[in-house]
Amino acid sequence: MTEKNVALVEEGVVQERKIVATTIDDLLASNVKYKDLDVRKGISFPKGSKKFKFIPSSRLAVPGDEKKIVQIFKDVYLGKYPYREFEDESEILKMIEDPSFYWVVFKNGNGSIIGCIGLELDLENKRGILHGLCFKRQYQGITDLYKLFTASFCWVLRIEKEMLSVSCEVRSAHSKSQYLGKMVGFLPVAFLPNKDIFFDKEESEIVVIVYRKKALQEYRSRKTVKLPFQALKSYYYASHKLSIESFKVKNYPNLVYRAKKIAKCKELLTKRVEEDKFGNERVSFFLNESESHLTFFHNKYIHNIERTSYLVSSKEELYVFLENLLEFIKGRNIRYCDCFVSAYNPLHQAIFLNAGFEPYGYVPAYKYNKKENILEDQVAYVYYQGEVNLKRLQVIPETKELIQNLKPSWNLSE
Repeated sequence: MTEKNVALVEEGVVQERKIVATTIDDLLASNVKYKDLDVRKGISFPKGSKKFKFIPSSRLAVPGDEKKIVQIFKDVYLGKYPYREFEDESEILKMIEDPSFYWVVFKNGNGSIIGCIGLELDLENKRGILHGLCFKRQYQGITDLYKLFTASFCWVLRIEKEMLSVSCEVRSAHSKSQYLGKMVGFLPVAFLPNKDIFFDKEESEIVVIVYRKKALQEYRSRKTVKLPFQALKSYYYASHKLSIESFKVKNYPNLVYRAKKIAKCKELLTKRVEEDKFGNERVSFFLNESESHLTFFHNKYIHNIERTSYLVSSKEELYVFLENLLEFIKGRNIRYCDCFVSAYNPLHQAIFLNAGFEPYGYVPAYKYNKKENILEDQVAYVYYQGEVNLKRLQVIPETKELIQNLKPSWNLSE
């Protein structure tokens, strides 16, 4: 960071910058050659794969494909994929039949399914989420399959015009999925330390995202971003890539809580636990006689917590919810927990910081506010155990830039 840029950060002002990241609009414009291809009819490249001498193809998955999709996950991950629904035929079938889910399968010249990817429409937030990109080992790294993915992805983007962004989490222990994301314009925006376990080893994830231009230019909230000092590194990286405007620094060095209010919250607190067929838990803390709550997903196979969301009317309520969340973490030996917090609420961010969470990324235009018809920025706050094994990080230059902005003291290998 130059002296000039440091001064800008300290003043809480970021000058206008050119967008460095690729948008969905750019992706479609640069792949106009695919505009007449339709995954529903099937896509193939007649020239075929020079290495394997076959003509690869892709199409939308149909009922009956679930068995082959599950087998790919089991073969590639040796039956230990951390999200068990991807190794369950009935769950994959539900996704195939769900109108808000696109499953695409990739085939070799014999018509055998050799890979897959799913795109879920998060209609509540006007975005898409990619899941489960997986190829049989002998087909990984084939250029034609990456071209097929791009053509298939572009088709979905043309169909689902209300989808203002697409995001996903990519692995950090190898760079193949990171390169694939780069090919279609995904920008790394958050780092999730030690989130997952693959092959019995802890592994960090990278949140990547690609936007439509109107997501940033028309829908993004014009409210002033307010951040504690600890989140500035995350914000500065995003502002450089996406030309987002000024912010204010707001710290709370001494948080004071009303003792009577906290006592009342504890009195009204109730916990609800719903277990799914795999033994994972959807846990909710809520206050009787109010809409206030904190909800999260507990993956018992990898001892982590994600998809945390909350609604509170006071700082005391959030304090009590996080106190109970930390008790749950300690009681269940949880390794990792994340929560995406409003970038416009520095008080809530301060409470998360005091609870032991750290900012590990800034995601603009990420949460849809239906009432105001705007997209709001979020800060990724993470609580995790242990140290990140930096030697296991295999990252491309774009990912390395993100991590070095977040953690300048980390020594990352090339």
